[in-house]
Amino acid sequence: AIDLPGHGKSSAPADPARYSLDRFADDLCRVLDVLDVERSCVLGYSMGGRAALRFAIAHPDRVSGLILESTSSGIHDESARQHRIGADETLAALIERDGVEAFVERWESLPMWSSQSTLADSGRARLRAQRLTNSATGLANSLRGAGAGVDAPVTGRAGEITTPTLILAGELDSQYVEHGKRLADSIPDAQLRIIPHAGHAIHLEQPEALVREITSFARVD
Repeated sequence: AIDLPGHGKSSAPADPARYSLDRFADDLCRVLDVLDVERSCVLGYSMGGRAALRFAIAHPDRVSGLILESTSSGIHDESARQHRIGADETLAALIERDGVEAFVERWESLPMWSSQSTLADSGRARLRAQRLTNSATGLANSLRGAGAGVDAPVTGRAGEITTPTLILAGELDSQYVEHGKRLADSIPDAQLRIIPHAGHAIHLEQPEALVREITSFARVD
């Protein structure tokens, strides 16, 4: 599992442009070179799914399969994109001013995470601890360089993806069910699976169902 720039153990550059998903696609290619991996099945979740889409388009010869969990192809309406850019800049400034802990408090209160109320206390505690390890600079610049507003939608190029693709969405995450349908219609060799009793973070809320879908798709014994 590779941390996106500004997240986890990856570095947090001062230049927001370094966080672009196009740059990350090239970074991932270099990581695979170092690991001596010619082709791989790539899974991306949420923003990581947008990164995986970029990678599959930019480096199709390196992708044997593509799995997109709770992923969108981007914001298509220009006015909506500009609004999102402004909102992300406001949030980035708040993170820099108030710190990561205050941001995590706000983030965890968003309606999209309400389905995680079914997680065990220990699981929610681990997730919170993981979120708190991020840096304010990294999170803020990730919003500026890779936010859904600044990152141009890829729907027009999704038809270039010829590798088999599995698209996953939680049935409780209605917005991303619709995003998943649009992606499935855009990618030639794509299949969409809706996971029952799951919201945005399928891997946390219904991990066994997620593993079954991935195992079946990747034909792993």
